Amino acid sequence: MQTLRTLALALLAICGGVAAARADTAIDVIVNVNNPLRTLNAADVRHLFMHDIASFPDGSTAHPYDNQPEEEVFYRQIAARSALQMRAYWARVVFTSSGSPPPQLHDDAAAIAKAAQDRAAITYVSDKTPLPHNVKLVLVIP
Repeated sequence: MQTLRTLALALLAICGGVAAARADTAIDVIVNVNNPLRTLNAADVRHLFMHDIASFPDGSTAHPYDNQPEEEVFYRQIAARSALQMRAYWARVVFTSSGSPPPQLHDDAAAIAKAAQDRAAITYVSDKTPLPHNVKLVLVIP
């Protein structure tokens, strides 16, 4: 029994260390360079990604895309929810036919490529990822 308890505590310590290491990573919210937006606030980003609104503040259509490797940090910071809580949220939304989750991208490169090709796209990447000239930073989420 003591061995099981020790193993559980060790696992929690390891998981906590990984979470702490990820927690110091900021998230860059990006759009296409031709999008007229200069900045967005955190509330606007949260509303776009949770489908409370479907357009940017200027009225143009927004296409949010999740970046799977950064998703946990993004939703913890922007919506105070874990990825598991977001899956439960989207299950309810889909069940009531009132929306669907943003499409998933598999890494920062795919997120940058999507923002570069789609003028309506909004997505996010690690702040450690260099941004090319064809995307624009609109919010840094610490």
